[in-house]
Amino acid sequence: MTNSVGYPINQMSLGLMVLIGLPGSGKTTLSKTLVNNYTYFKERKLNFIHICYDEYLEFSKDDSTTDWKNQRNTIISEIGNLIISIKSESWNQCPQKFAHHLEKLDCSIKNIVLIIDDNMYFKSMRYSLFQIAKKYNIGFCQVFLKCPVELALLKNPQRIAHSVVPSSIIIKMNDKLEPPDINNKWEKYSLEIEAFCDLNQVCDKLFSTLIDSMQCNEYTINSDPKQRELSFIQCKKNVLHQTDLALRKIISQKIKAILCSTQNEGRRELVLKLNNRKLEILCDIKAGNICLTSDVLEEINKGDDNKYALYEFLTTYF
Repeated sequence: MTNSVGYPINQMSLGLMVLIGLPGSGKTTLSKTLVNNYTYFKERKLNFIHICYDEYLEFSKDDSTTDWKNQRNTIISEIGNLIISIKSESWNQCPQKFAHHLEKLDCSIKNIVLIIDDNMYFKSMRYSLFQIAKKYNIGFCQVFLKCPVELALLKNPQRIAHSVVPSSIIIKMNDKLEPPDINNKWEKYSLEIEAFCDLNQVCDKLFSTLIDSMQCNEYTINSDPKQRELSFIQCKKNVLHQTDLALRKIISQKIKAILCSTQNEGRRELVLKLNNRKLEILCDIKAGNICLTSDVLEEINKGDDNKYALYEFLTTYF
């Protein structure tokens, strides 16, 4: 059985919608509009759950990068637990921090979209969530709110006090922001909209992107546990090996630049910092704190000699 737009309503469908954009680009405004029973989507039998990272991340001047990453990893893990509780309809197993969201759901609507509201300016941040979607065989799509940095800086002071971000950080994010690329298989279901646009003008495209991602069956996983584990181990070893080689090359190039431009007394310290950074990156990849994008992984698996995507990806971490 389907509704008036051809969407199945007798079975549960679940998807992640990851928002991308600068602080002040309207991500939370869009999320709240969708959650508050926006008529267009309610008529099409969609429930929304808004997961705003700002509500769960604790910031302080003393926080280390490691602590920040650990907090984000905890949220991702609990999103996975939320997905399990929804799919199994075991509401009592829902992570406590998300329980209030389930209380607001329209129980007559079985189709649920988890809106992930964060800046998500690095592909690696989004890829971690794609892996969750793949693991639990649910839909995954991205919505990029394109916003001029000048407008983001103007809107930023209007945010809730604890959510206001220093202007220097917004400018830095803008310089490093990696928009979705639909040529990457995992980013196939991506939509770009103008920040603060009229939702009525983009709701058809948004709905189409959501439904297409939730109905796709591209995340099928090998059913043989032993073969899957062996394949995973072999792939991971190759990825780490190729990453190590690429990092060595990047470090070598940077050391040459240091030798040409730095006084003798400062060279040793800079070289030591580079080598330490290399070890940190490798450890983060092993631990899953840094996730290589699908285009990088595809490049590695193909065995290409010139790993441009890998070098470009790793260079952003220096």
